[in-house]
Amino acid sequence: MKKIYLIGLIVIMLVFVRCTDDFENINVDKHEFTNVEPEYLMSSVVKSSMNLLSELNANVYWQYSHHLTVSGMGSTASYGASYSSINSWWRQFYETISLLRQIQKKYGENEQYKNRVQIAKIWESYMFYIFTTTFGGVPYTYAGRDDLIEIPFDKENDIYKSILDVLKIASEELDTEADKLIPDILFEDSDINKWKQLAVALRLKIALETQNAIPHEAEMHGKDVMNNFQDLLIKSNQENIKFKWGGTNTSEYSYYYNTYLLNSNKDLPALSHVMFLYYRSYGDPRMGAIFNKTEGQFLVFDSLYTDRTYTEKKLYRYQVPYNGKEKTTQKADLGENDGYVEEVADPYRSMNPTQYSYLKKDYLRESATQNLIWYADICFMQAEAKLLNWGGQKTVEQYYYDGVRASFDYFGLAINQADNYLNQPGIKWNTDKADALPDHRMLINSNIPNDPLHKIIVQRWLAGIFYGSHDAYCYIRRTRKIELLPHFAPSTDAAGAGTRIANMPERLQYPNSEITYNNKAYKEAVKNLNGGFDFLSTYLNLSREYNRKTYDEWRVVNLRINNRAWIKWYGETELDLIEAGLVENETYFIEQ
Repeated sequence: MKKIYLIGLIVIMLVFVRCTDDFENINVDKHEFTNVEPEYLMSSVVKSSMNLLSELNANVYWQYSHHLTVSGMGSTASYGASYSSINSWWRQFYETISLLRQIQKKYGENEQYKNRVQIAKIWESYMFYIFTTTFGGVPYTYAGRDDLIEIPFDKENDIYKSILDVLKIASEELDTEADKLIPDILFEDSDINKWKQLAVALRLKIALETQNAIPHEAEMHGKDVMNNFQDLLIKSNQENIKFKWGGTNTSEYSYYYNTYLLNSNKDLPALSHVMFLYYRSYGDPRMGAIFNKTEGQFLVFDSLYTDRTYTEKKLYRYQVPYNGKEKTTQKADLGENDGYVEEVADPYRSMNPTQYSYLKKDYLRESATQNLIWYADICFMQAEAKLLNWGGQKTVEQYYYDGVRASFDYFGLAINQADNYLNQPGIKWNTDKADALPDHRMLINSNIPNDPLHKIIVQRWLAGIFYGSHDAYCYIRRTRKIELLPHFAPSTDAAGAGTRIANMPERLQYPNSEITYNNKAYKEAVKNLNGGFDFLSTYLNLSREYNRKTYDEWRVVNLRINNRAWIKWYGETELDLIEAGLVENETYFIEQ
């Protein structure tokens, strides 16, 4: 690990010297960079952090959270474990941590840098939240030390406790009358209050996500935020905290643009099949706001009434405008079971890439934004905190409704659309929906029961698409409220998960660079994992264990292939098709 830190620091500083005109009189010895001001280190740290988070989104979190379906992004998308990718992410992470620790080491005792040191600690806590909830215990206390041969791993729970304490101190000690980051890569006006807002929001987020691991400390911090710092939580979409890429060359473009649009032949991120079920079951207009219609024809056969007397039916064929993409069209061994049934021909058979709905390109532009804290998410977090009796000025129901309306507003939808959506069974407070659509294999459904936490988690998941997939990966594991499909074509190197059918991974495996260069500490870290194995299927402490099917149990599950998620798209009758304008378009026709 020592070698990795030193190489990373040298590479980053070479980039500084080559690309930044503002740096003057930089003296670099082999251990630290004595004349680099925190502003410039933070600019590099934030941008590299956002590039790393974007890469993790595309390769891990979008797929694991079932927000988006990606293709051709490496074995992690197939629930495997590509050591080359994980080694790279680990290296990038600790390069940023090393720079943050440099700020704290050099300026920690200097009152003139009081705020900037706290800002470095806030960002470090954010990054360790992401990495600890992804891997488990990681090097924390001694991270960035180049005077040690072996770098110990801290335990998962200890890291959570520490970063919550760090964020509490930062929110209390940041002083609006003291020093600022100028320039500030995150907040153009260098407003210290906004860094306080970030610290407070992160503390509430992390308190919620660590309830299973450190219940006492999580409750203490959550109650403190809800009772003493609630006024610092953002109150509108205009206050969303976000990072924005931008520049004149590819090194300044967003990771998403460089990966998906610039000289790329990769498919764009697609609407996932599971999220598609929730959009369809509840008539959610956010589907059209976030995703494009299919470019190729996706035709369905549907038995509809000829008129609204509802007495006679005929078979009609028409095109549906949106479609979710599964992780794979394979069925593993389940299609060979005696109980296998096809209600209709498999709707995913012979599918081509033009028959899926892809993310709108606005999310992937050169100067794309990455939300860190957004209003809808804050509302849903407060709703859960209130449900836990942690405090709050509104009722759980009010926070919940505020969150849905904030999400609709963020995606450019009208308030009446949000209110119509909120008036449906399952979405409306104190109601349930037990007949929502199943997936096309009849393994899961999109029912929403009359369970307050279930409603909050589903809506937080729907509102957090694209930006909030790491958070979703956390609260899905923490609550198990959203049913997920297994992967029917996982990578053959999915250790501990099986090779034909695999559940969602519970974590990423540690990089093999740690096995090579930090072996003693690595072995101790593995001992501290639940079960003592460095597997994808190893539960982290933040997670709730559930009735997870084994590979052998999945193999005897019976599939029931159906097309219920696509039929009755426009209604129950031919008149519904006519009113939608379909029969007037030569692309569509009615079976006589």
